[in-house]
Amino acid sequence: MKSFNVYKHPTLGIEAVKVGFSWPAFFFGIIWMLVKKLWGLAGGWFAMYLALSLIEKITDQSGERGYQALVYPILAAGYFALWLIPAFKGNKWREESLTKRGYEQLSTVHAETPEATVAQVEQTLSPASTLSLMTSSFSNTVPHENKAASRPSTVVDVDRIYAAIANELEGGVADKGLWIRLFAESGGDENQTKVLYIKQRADRLISAERSRLEQAVREEAQRLRVAEEERIRSLSIRERIQQGLIDPQTVVNEVGSIGIQFLAMCRWADLRKLKEMVEEHPILLATTDSEGNTPLHIVVQERGNDVIRYFVKMGADKNVRNLRGQSAIDLAAKMTQDVADILDSP
Repeated sequence: MKSFNVYKHPTLGIEAVKVGFSWPAFFFGIIWMLVKKLWGLAGGWFAMYLALSLIEKITDQSGERGYQALVYPILAAGYFALWLIPAFKGNKWREESLTKRGYEQLSTVHAETPEATVAQVEQTLSPASTLSLMTSSFSNTVPHENKAASRPSTVVDVDRIYAAIANELEGGVADKGLWIRLFAESGGDENQTKVLYIKQRADRLISAERSRLEQAVREEAQRLRVAEEERIRSLSIRERIQQGLIDPQTVVNEVGSIGIQFLAMCRWADLRKLKEMVEEHPILLATTDSEGNTPLHIVVQERGNDVIRYFVKMGADKNVRNLRGQSAIDLAAKMTQDVADILDSP
């Protein structure tokens, strides 16, 4: 029976890596590295192979027997090392690669093949048995009105897990493969088998529950981050300044003379050029001319309907007033109905 380190990714699933020597890496070398997505190591291996081949070719062409007698043994050792090192280090390299790609180690499992290992872990993590019962019973203890507001915890309810295992022992063992293996290892002693089963089953369920809770926390953090980004995008430039999301001084510092150029270009209502400038400097929408007119004031006066729609979409404030006390909405009311309709729309 072999030992496998098991790694799990939130979206890419489960990978089992054998502990120790890798025969596939020994026999297939660079092909194995490419299959396992060890791109950098495969490139380094190939570069070393080319270097050895080049040295061999130069040695062959030299015709100097003394030199060849010295170099050929070194080349032979180099070629042998190229095949041997991945065999001893390959699985360790793969574990490091999985960690860098976002996998987390769950446990070490004894099995015959990687496929059997993955199947065993998937059965342990399956929500169809103990964990689903445990999760549903936990959900029933949370008042309905507080579920949306409560934030997921990463604290595993260990007592509940042991209670679930007790129910398993009373109603029939859930993980029969684990029970049979432990029964054999304990020499048929049922009491010792129970003790070992409780310990190892608890370790598996705690690990699985911890992974589930950590995933829930990550998903909640992502949901809150997206919600906050959406909230900020929905704010006008002025609201962002009022809420401290933008320092007013950055309006001057960031755009400088570009703001003057931008205000001048607004009178031409060239959507393509204005869009390029806004995407590079969104804060341009907060600039004003000597009369207090924002870019939105100007494009309303020029009846640039497409530009008006774009500025409003990007958060330009329709209610900012110029030095005459006029907002963009006030100016639109004096224009044609289609201009007014754009600013009246939510």
